[in-house]
Amino acid sequence: MPVLVAINGQCLGGGLEVAAAGHLLFAAPGAMMGQPEIKLAVFAPAASCLLPERIGQAQAEDLLFSGRSITAEEALRIGLVTAIAEDPDKAALDYFDKNLASVSASTCALPCGPPGEMPCSGSGPSWPPWKRCTWWN
Repeated sequence: MPVLVAINGQCLGGGLEVAAAGHLLFAAPGAMMGQPEIKLAVFAPAASCLLPERIGQAQAEDLLFSGRSITAEEALRIGLVTAIAEDPDKAALDYFDKNLASVSASTCALPCGPPGEMPCSGSGPSWPPWKRCTWWN
């Protein structure tokens, strides 16, 4: 299931670690991102695994070892964020609507019920997918 992330304001430390675990990141123009833990003599464990996958080893080491923060524009340039938008929440939802919603029913719909329970019932597509489930009502 794709995880879309909207970043408004500062996204530092553990916040960036959580965001970096997402698939597509949308940031507001004034957003700042970074891993400042090193300035407190603490290493960022999750970021040390997630950031190299997203932005490459050299860029990740720069952020992890320096503790500096970067702007949304730099984050876009190095591949940390997918896009910059005035309203990143809306941008993430628009991306979902345009690119993912049409395939969600077959490739990324949420499970329709607890294990061992009756799965989905009903016919035809409906949104959200869990509203087709017998346990939802």
